[in-house]
Amino acid sequence: MIPLASLKRLGREDGVALPIALSVLMISLALMGAAAAVAIDTNTAANADAGAKAAIEAADAGERTAIYRLNMYRPDSNSCPTVPTSSVQSGGLCAQDGPESLGNGASFSYWISRVLQTGDKCAGSTVLSSQANVAQRCVTAIGTQAMGAQNVSARVQERVAAYTSVPVFPAAIFGTKSVTINNNATITSNTQSVPALLGTNGVLNVAPSGGGTTTIDGYQLPPGAALNIGKNVTNVGPTTPLSIPYPTPTAIDPKTSAQNTVSTYQGGTCNVLPTQVQTNCDYRITNGIQHPGCVSGGLPVLECDTAAGGVTFNATTRTLSLGNNSQLTLTGGVYNFCSLTMSNNSTLFVAPAPGHSVSIYIDSPQDPNSGSAASAPAATNPKCATGTGTFTMSQNAVLNPSGTALNAQIYVYGDPNDTPPTNAVTLANNSNSSYAIAAPFSNVTLNPSNNSKFTGAIVGYTVTLGNASHFIYEADASTLQSGALDLYYRTFFEQCPALPTHSNDPTSGC
Repeated sequence: MIPLASLKRLGREDGVALPIALSVLMISLALMGAAAAVAIDTNTAANADAGAKAAIEAADAGERTAIYRLNMYRPDSNSCPTVPTSSVQSGGLCAQDGPESLGNGASFSYWISRVLQTGDKCAGSTVLSSQANVAQRCVTAIGTQAMGAQNVSARVQERVAAYTSVPVFPAAIFGTKSVTINNNATITSNTQSVPALLGTNGVLNVAPSGGGTTTIDGYQLPPGAALNIGKNVTNVGPTTPLSIPYPTPTAIDPKTSAQNTVSTYQGGTCNVLPTQVQTNCDYRITNGIQHPGCVSGGLPVLECDTAAGGVTFNATTRTLSLGNNSQLTLTGGVYNFCSLTMSNNSTLFVAPAPGHSVSIYIDSPQDPNSGSAASAPAATNPKCATGTGTFTMSQNAVLNPSGTALNAQIYVYGDPNDTPPTNAVTLANNSNSSYAIAAPFSNVTLNPSNNSKFTGAIVGYTVTLGNASHFIYEADASTLQSGALDLYYRTFFEQCPALPTHSNDPTSGC
């Protein structure tokens, strides 16, 4: 039997608090260690993520720098954007540029390829066919971000493209902002193998109200363009999309005029003597209609424009007007007006081939070269007045009814700085005509009269064909090219593994 005093000692709790406190402390320390480990891991992951993002941003900065320098230095197809420009290396790449610092521990390096050829690969895609009017290059960039004692790297690759020359008429009917084909219209081509494609970088509307029937010959839209096509539309042509946007149109500069003298001739006139300079772009209108020497032989002009009815040319304002029921025959060359107006039932002919073609430039008050003193005194070549720069055809007016569109080319300057433009080209109820019109900074509206047709090609900022329009695309208009400022822009993008698969090829592994 245990003595009572011993039982009392066993029942006492003296000294228990210390082990419990130690246990709690150990548990707390374990939890704090776990929390610290989680915090450290989270901080490490956050730093790694921030470093990775910063490295990608640095690589993107390298891409943008490379594109900027390509656009600034504009090297030829096998040269690099350096000062002076240098040739690409044996592998088809420019020498490494960089590393260049961006501050805060970030830097980039990049490599630019020569102009890509058919079969070359960049940014995960292969160049299927190299085009003479498009230059494409591959730009590979590595971005690096310093993170303490370590660096984080990212590598990206882009395929960039620049138009070196562009078609004046990139499609049968092209509108930068929109193309609208209304009800009961018919769009065809005069060459079966070259369809009358509709094109825009904006919105293509085909019979949007849904009434009547409309037949089109295909369309070609780039990324970002929208299609609004009605129910009663028959499409007999292709719908192959573009991989890049249409090139931004540029204003086609009207030919400047030179002083009217016996030794200057309008550019494009035929049978000009070797000693005579073809510089005077409105010579025939100025002297063909108003100058008696053109008929009497007093001036060495071999052919003259002829007019019947109320045709007037105002040399002070450089405006040509065809009154009601009048006729004008142009015998070829380049003509430069501030405005052209064709009134009801008027007809503008181009003299029959061979050797007769007409380019009509509608100048603009916004053209910086309009009335330039470098080409002629202001008295003979005045700057276009405010409110001019327009081309208008009224009821049943006809332009080049029996010729081809390339023999009657019309270029309207408009206002490249007015977006959306207010300049208008209005072709209302004109009868059977044949011409190609490029007015990239004007709103073009064409409403042929019933049972008449328009043959040619059209470019505008917006283009609208009215109801019952019958349009025939003259396929050879696609051969007209204009120069372009070869500015590169991005087309394809790919993020590659941070390190190349071959140390001597910085583009490998993409």
